[in-house]
Amino acid sequence: MATTFPAQFATLGKFATAKGQLGAVRSGATERQMAIVTDILTDPDSFGPVGTTVICVEDRLHRPDPRLAGGALSLALMYNFVSGGTLLSADLRKLKAEGFRLALHRDCGALGLVATGFVATELSNVNAEGYKLLGAMGYDVPATIRRQIAEWARKLPANYVDRDAAMAIVDEIDDVEGQHNAVAAAMSMEDGVSFIGGPRLKRETGGLLSFGFDPWIAERSARRLADGDKRAVARTLALVFTAQVFLTLGGPDLRIALHR
Repeated sequence: MATTFPAQFATLGKFATAKGQLGAVRSGATERQMAIVTDILTDPDSFGPVGTTVICVEDRLHRPDPRLAGGALSLALMYNFVSGGTLLSADLRKLKAEGFRLALHRDCGALGLVATGFVATELSNVNAEGYKLLGAMGYDVPATIRRQIAEWARKLPANYVDRDAAMAIVDEIDDVEGQHNAVAAAMSMEDGVSFIGGPRLKRETGGLLSFGFDPWIAERSARRLADGDKRAVARTLALVFTAQVFLTLGGPDLRIALHR
């Protein structure tokens, strides 16, 4: 049985193998700073209603919008599973025609990972570590869904990411400043609600940052893209992709707060 989250706070390495470095150790955060982080990420007022344009989990973005890895990239991968396709730009164009407002940001780590074969390498594994993290969040992913994601991942073209063409299609391109300084990840399970305490966290800790992850937006988006079994797989694809990105970029000491 998967280890489940305590009421609110834990570390990433408690639930799955985290291969990255982002966390308190890398940031050189003091005990006092991390105490402030804990207070802010467990404060209900740090979470609130947000818009509907999906943005990246990126720690340097502070827009009040829901988050999945890569923003529009996660939506494009969902669309690709449902409808097929060979290029990111083409999938984004079709999403735009479906009425989605699309956002990417410059220097996107998730986009860079997909461009170097991340999907085929990581998501073709039915026992990917991302599923352990999802299990801890309460998502028990059946073997049938895992197999469908794995089969799709093996077939995604190696040259899927045509970055310049994709950037030309999206509605919004966000710039980010400075280096990653994430010591935490705020995950909201409450529909329509996301972590909005980023500016306060940065201000009160002297520059520490937090990732964001909003699983509920994957369900909302999947409803617009597919019905029945395909809807469930598309939703899970966005979730496990985002979880796997966290485990690739985040270190085992990255704090995680689960808002229900």
